[in-house]
Amino acid sequence: MTGAKNIFGPDEWTGFFGGRFNLDSIPEIPWSQTEIEKPGIKQEHFLFLVLDRLEGMPLNLSTWYHLYRGGAHPKFFGDWYLIMPFAQDACEYRWYNMPTCIVEGSDALSYSDQVALLPDEYEVPTVTERVTANILYFLLNGRYLDTDCSARVSNVCICGCRLYVQAHLDDGIYIYHWDDEPHSGIGIAASRKL
Repeated sequence: MTGAKNIFGPDEWTGFFGGRFNLDSIPEIPWSQTEIEKPGIKQEHFLFLVLDRLEGMPLNLSTWYHLYRGGAHPKFFGDWYLIMPFAQDACEYRWYNMPTCIVEGSDALSYSDQVALLPDEYEVPTVTERVTANILYFLLNGRYLDTDCSARVSNVCICGCRLYVQAHLDDGIYIYHWDDEPHSGIGIAASRKL
């Protein structure tokens, strides 16, 4: 964790989104200061609070897309996934702590080999969780998380292929799919378990 640019909490939600949400009871950060400062994956992390609803709508890919479908960043490239069931899956109202890039050494491995790299206290995030991380990180820092390599997530498309997220400074956030076989340029995203 390095500085305020790696934390998106209640103050940041208020600063960027005003009164378009309800923060009745803010959940406590579920990890100790030591766990945050010395994570199991020794890479820079992004600690962020995620709401379950924004402007009365479930915080899912469809809501994010409709909020950021314009020409300015953050933005999305393509919308093919909006008709897919996973696009309706909302985030949980809780804190997340994710490495700011793919897990080191996970590039060009099969999905099962990538998962095997994760320490026990980590899991693979959903596509909505990783896209949310990219949007919130961009709002704070003016850049996305997944620009150097695509980040596999836990969801699969209806075709059975694993989803991945990548972001480009020109086009915005991409959501695509690939099978679980190794592919150069596709690593795995990770999220600290509760």
